[in-house]
Amino acid sequence: GATQVPDEPAPAEAYVWVRYAKTACYGECPVYTVEFFTDGKVVYEGKAHVEKLGRHLARLDETRSRALRQRIVAAGFFDLYNRYPAQGVEIADAPSTIVYVRFGDQEKEVRSIVEAPESLEELHAYIESIIDSLKWVPEEGAD
Repeated sequence: GATQVPDEPAPAEAYVWVRYAKTACYGECPVYTVEFFTDGKVVYEGKAHVEKLGRHLARLDETRSRALRQRIVAAGFFDLYNRYPAQGVEIADAPSTIVYVRFGDQEKEVRSIVEAPESLEELHAYIESIIDSLKWVPEEGAD
């Protein structure tokens, strides 16, 4: 029969390679989490003060996945502090933005409230623009 090439890895289980989340504040801040999977699936979970409540699904094509990956690298994501403000001042009423990234064995989470560097702010804006542009389907209605 066909011989398996030994160093050909089996197709891995899809995992979350980017997670983008907004946490609550005392006001009407949008609260949601978006998870980008390595197989292109994207899961949005709207929790409060958002148009889409509950779980919604979309797909991110290969081209845009690559572009997102390049933006993360360009932002120097793995060299950022794990939190901003870096002094760790807790600001109770401010929402935080949490970005988690996994490239293979490398993973990092950066939580920012204020004083995030421009490269991180731009990455937030870029990820939000992707989220806004995807075609979301409520999970119940998805195949």
